Amino acid sequence: MITRPGARPSYRLAELRPPHGFSVVVTEEANSVRAELTLDPLASDLRDTLSKSEAMERLDAVEAMRSFANMGNLARMRVNANDVKSAADFPRGSWASLEIWVAVPTIDSTLELALVDAVSLVMGMTLTLLGVGGDRRGAFDLEGERHRIEVNRYERSPANRAIAIAIGGYDCGICGFNFEKFYGPLAAGYIEVHHLTPVSVMDKPSVVDPFHDLICLCANCHRTVHRKSPPVAPEDLRVLLRAAGSKHVTGSG
Repeated sequence: MITRPGARPSYRLAELRPPHGFSVVVTEEANSVRAELTLDPLASDLRDTLSKSEAMERLDAVEAMRSFANMGNLARMRVNANDVKSAADFPRGSWASLEIWVAVPTIDSTLELALVDAVSLVMGMTLTLLGVGGDRRGAFDLEGERHRIEVNRYERSPANRAIAIAIGGYDCGICGFNFEKFYGPLAAGYIEVHHLTPVSVMDKPSVVDPFHDLICLCANCHRTVHRKSPPVAPEDLRVLLRAAGSKHVTGSG
C-alpha cells in the first residue's frame, strides 16, 4: 500500500466524511511504519465528544496503548500537549488537542502487516474514546478509495479487542446482557471478545477483521458457544434462546 519512503496515505472511517471526522495518517520511516491521528479542521464536535469520554473508555484506550507497547512497538498519547500514560492523566474539562501516534518496526514484519497494526491501534483507541457502539459495520478509506482494512497478525491483539468493543459496546452480542447494568459499577467495562474462527484452530498467525471476525459476548454465552467444537455460531445460539423462550436476544438470526 505504501510504495515509496515518505508517502503519507491517510485512512478514515467511511462513515466519517471530512471535514467533521478524523483520519489516520501513515508515514513509512527507515525501519518502521508510523500512524498518527489527525482531526479534521471542523471536528470540534468530535473533539468535544472525545473530551467527555467515560472513565472506562479512557482506561481501555490506555490499556490498549500499553499492551501494544509491550509487544515492542512505540505508542504515545497526549491531551492538551501533556502525555497520557494512565487514565488519571486525562485532564478535566475540554480538550484543545488530542495526539495519538504509534510506530511499528518493520525489521521482523512485512510493511503491509506493520501498516495495519499501526492504523488499527490508532483507529481503535480513537473509537474507544468516542464510545462507539451498536451494530455498526464499516470500512476505511484510503486516499478517497474505499479499502477494507483487515487487522492483524496478532490473534489476540489489544487493537483488535479495542475495535471489537468500540463496535459492539459492552452488551452481549447474543443475549444483550450488560454486566454494569446488572451488577453496577463493580462490573463496568467487562465483556469478553469471541473469535468466530477459534484461535486454537489457526495453524499460523492470521489476519483478523474485527468488524466481521469478532463479537462481544457475556461470559455465559461465551462459555456456551464453546461447549461444542467448532463453536456454536452466534445466530444458532440466538435461535436456541428464542426456542427456550428467552426474551433477551439481540441481533438477527
